Amino acid sequence: MTTVRTEVNSNLIVAAALTSVIMLVGFVHAPLMPVVAGAAIACGWTLWRTSGN
Repeated sequence: MTTVRTEVNSNLIVAAALTSVIMLVGFVHAPLMPVVAGAAIACGWTLWRTSGN
């Protein structure tokens, strides 16, 4: 059962990952694939840790 707090935390995590991708690719001109892969791994790990497992 998900609570509102869990959903808000998940939305904040995804928003933070997307913001970091946009900043790195758009302003720093970092290569797209490593940035997206790193953001996906970090987002997945953080969601896994916040789920209580």
